[in-house]
Amino acid sequence: MSAQNRLSVFIGNSNRYASVDLSDFRRRLCVEYDISAESLNDYYRRCGRDWGHVGLALEIA
Repeated sequence: MSAQNRLSVFIGNSNRYASVDLSDFRRRLCVEYDISAESLNDYYRRCGRDWGHVGLALEIA
């Protein structure tokens, strides 16, 4: 699987998880990346309101 495909899968999986249980997804991101809910909301706005891109940005950071 190419890197581009893996990124697409990661983004898709993140968006599916967020669509099923957003509160748990947000809580896990805050804990795993030691980020406040306020900062997480800021990432969400800056990432085009796409949870998959938020997860990717946090993973890269």
